[in-house]
Amino acid sequence: MDAEVKWLERASTLDPFGSYLHVSAIASQLPSRAAMLRNASFLIDATTPHGDVLVNENRAIKPATGWVTIHSVEPVTSGVHEWSIKIENQGETSDGSGLMLGVVPKSFCRYDSFISQGGGWCLSRAGKFYGQWKRVEGLGTTSALVFGTGDTVVFELDVEASRMTVSVGDRFIVGEISKLTPEVYPAASLHYRQQHIYFEGKRLKERKPAEGGWFQRSLHQNCGVVF
Repeated sequence: MDAEVKWLERASTLDPFGSYLHVSAIASQLPSRAAMLRNASFLIDATTPHGDVLVNENRAIKPATGWVTIHSVEPVTSGVHEWSIKIENQGETSDGSGLMLGVVPKSFCRYDSFISQGGGWCLSRAGKFYGQWKRVEGLGTTSALVFGTGDTVVFELDVEASRMTVSVGDRFIVGEISKLTPEVYPAASLHYRQQHIYFEGKRLKERKPAEGGWFQRSLHQNCGVVF
């Protein structure tokens, strides 16, 4: 069993009063992999106010209830960007509004609230849109993209087109963003106890006009066009 797995197991151990045991000591034992992770996924900015959330490189764990928003160190600027977030644990709740994933502007400062409260754009665990963006009718495979424990949520943001595609497995939705700023940061808002997420991957995609994005491919496929 590697050091990371041991750290996660110990970090999820609660004492009789519901508090994490020796959090700072446990976190310090996890070997740093920042150099490797920086190229493979987004790292979480631990310099921003993050309340009780335990942040380690690309991972975040929520030990208690209450809103906290975290975002990446590295911004997304021009081009077509793809990244994924793994939901290790949705938390001790069945409420679909207590976990938000999306992007925040550079000016974001509402770290004790959720993404859209600070001018960002996000999707709740129940599949509801928050912030100034809306679903593009006729594109996508579902009316509400619900996600939870065990799911990997994949984002594709086309900055120039102001469109964000979000997928879970074969299901996806497409949203059109209003007033998208030129520099945004992949983000997550956590609310419930024992929520655990991590940024799993990222890449800058080449824009291929003939092929288009996921939403364009879906249209062609639905029309019976074969590439």
